[in-house]
Amino acid sequence: DTFPLVEKKLKDEYLAAILRELLRMAYEFFSNGDERNGAYALQEFEGTIWPSRNVPPRHAPDAERRAHGALKRYAGVTPNPYPYRGSIEDMGESQRQLFNAVLRTYEEGSDTLQPGKEHNWLLGPDAIARKFNERSRKAATARFTQELSTRTSLAALRATNVLGTLLIFDIEEPDRPRISIRGKPAEFKSQTPNYIIDEPNWAICGSKPG
Repeated sequence: DTFPLVEKKLKDEYLAAILRELLRMAYEFFSNGDERNGAYALQEFEGTIWPSRNVPPRHAPDAERRAHGALKRYAGVTPNPYPYRGSIEDMGESQRQLFNAVLRTYEEGSDTLQPGKEHNWLLGPDAIARKFNERSRKAATARFTQELSTRTSLAALRATNVLGTLLIFDIEEPDRPRISIRGKPAEFKSQTPNYIIDEPNWAICGSKPG
């Protein structure tokens, strides 16, 4: 049992009790197959002990409530809800249009996403999906940000084929969360991929064309 070492480092019994609950919560998440929240709870645990690893609180308020019955350390803190597992219903209209257009392009064979490759797509104001090439991933991301923040494009999508075993479609539209659709090729064919809802990464929310 290494927890006494944690208690010795913290010298704070109140906080140590919260961290014990965070570890229990992480175990519960992993036991239920929720690896993302399990990993995040562990990050919160580590960040409390080592500030350089600090992340915004998500599960710590619940851990404090479980440990002490009320909130003191995390009173008034609004937990960061992202990422979480969602569904196709979480997609915005432009996100859905772009995803369907890109997926149809690959399924019909007019374009191919080879293993180890990634493609960048934009949905124009005319609702047409267009693939573009840039010299680097960084340059493509910069274009995503510019297009979405100025509303020049309605949505942006990055499609990635991880060694032929995992397909990832990251999709954003202004003023909405990012949707990361992930799964094996067979899961896309059976329409059962995972929908992960996350914070926007490319769009600068609230921006208006100037």
